[in-house]
Amino acid sequence: MLRSLVLLFVAALSTAFAQQPQQAPTAKPAAVSLSPELEQKRQQARQFLAKAQTLNALPLYEELAKAAPEDAEIQYGLAFCLYTKAKADAPPADVPALIERSRQAANKAKMLGYKSDLFAMLLSTLEQGNGLPPSPSANEEASQRLKEGEAAFARGDNDAAIAAYSAALKLDPKLYYAALYAGDACFRKKDIACSSEWFSKAIELQPDTETAHRYWGDALMAADKPREALDQYIEAIVANPYVKQTWGSLVNWGKKNNVQLASIRIDRPATSDAPNSINIDPAILEHPETGRTAWTSYSIVRLAWRAKLFAEKYPKEPKYRHTLEEEDQALSTVVSTIDPKKATHLDPQLASLEKLKQDGLLSCWILLNGADQGIAQDYIAYREAHRDLLRRYLRTYVIQDGSSR
Repeated sequence: MLRSLVLLFVAALSTAFAQQPQQAPTAKPAAVSLSPELEQKRQQARQFLAKAQTLNALPLYEELAKAAPEDAEIQYGLAFCLYTKAKADAPPADVPALIERSRQAANKAKMLGYKSDLFAMLLSTLEQGNGLPPSPSANEEASQRLKEGEAAFARGDNDAAIAAYSAALKLDPKLYYAALYAGDACFRKKDIACSSEWFSKAIELQPDTETAHRYWGDALMAADKPREALDQYIEAIVANPYVKQTWGSLVNWGKKNNVQLASIRIDRPATSDAPNSINIDPAILEHPETGRTAWTSYSIVRLAWRAKLFAEKYPKEPKYRHTLEEEDQALSTVVSTIDPKKATHLDPQLASLEKLKQDGLLSCWILLNGADQGIAQDYIAYREAHRDLLRRYLRTYVIQDGSSR
């Protein structure tokens, strides 16, 4: 599983690192040559990580880093283990120093050329701050049980972790992370029934948080249930399409099941920065048989929204932003402006746009594949009213597999 550090804390991170500890990342610098004794310790550290025993691996990485400070993989392992200790097994007074040491080791690994998706998440978390979110529960005892679970998870003690997470959930029945992490610990035990039960509980608590859907999909894939896994990966995207992990899980599903995923490309005219003006690309006027002249109407509608319509329709918002309503109207106007008598060889992108409009899925494309920061603000309201349309769009336009439609 690929986990997000920002959302999932160190418990999730340790398993993701451990599952592929010796696979080459996107770009892996050559390892520094070590003495036989130190090389044995490097292998031992890797084995600890393979078992998610990051606290046992930490002293080995500290020794290795002193002996081979220019080894990128060792610096990465050190950064990872220091972060784990800070999150799961350190007194509060020691946390800032551990985080700073983790940041320094991560930056050195980056300088030495280490690259991987997980490393990028670790870097991002450390760059945003200390990576430690506030207590997830107002119940102090529940938070303490959750922390105990994380420490047990970091030691590789899955049963103790599950027991602690279960206790935390009893103390705070709305504690999403307790159910999520319990499912993760069950998954690491390869107990798919147990993990499914816990992930289902997490989803009941927060159905619009993508993580439990994605984790459950991973568990179902491990159980050789690709269709059921696909359902959860789709739900993860519907929950939050604006984090790359949700789409990454779907892409991985497609690769494992030999299913080609589609990406509909519709190039829209750029809007002018100058007030009361539009940009018209002369090239769209050269071949009327393609129907591309209809794009002039897109620019005109966008100008009207910037000049007047936004302020009228969204009087409570202090300044203009690009909205779903504006984009849908602009693209719908393009479709209605196409002259079928003249557009005898319709441009493929316009044909896709026309089909989306006919299928009632234009807004889904805008939100899932054509959104900017302004449009994204309208997603939650749309999701609440049109969840089924979002699912249908993903199945019919993104997943190129007739049996899944």
